[in-house]
Amino acid sequence: MTISIPIFILAIIIGIICLWTGFRIKGKQSVFGRVLSTNSQTWARFWLTTGWVIIIIAVCYILFMIILHFYLSI
Repeated sequence: MTISIPIFILAIIIGIICLWTGFRIKGKQSVFGRVLSTNSQTWARFWLTTGWVIIIIAVCYILFMIILHFYLSI
C-alpha cells in the first residue's frame, strides 16, 4: 500500500499534463465527433484521450488498492 500512493500521484500528474497538452493544442476547435482535417486536431484528440485514460486507470488502481487493503486487514 505504501508504494501505491506515489504511483497514483504520478499517474494523476501525468494524466493532467496530457490533458493540458491536448487542450493547448486544441484551442477552440472541436476534435471529437467530427472528421479531423488537420494534424494538430489529431494530436489534440490523442493527448486528450490519453489524459482521460490515464486518470481513469489511476482511479481504478487506487480503488483496487483501497479495497485490497481493507480485505487483507480483516
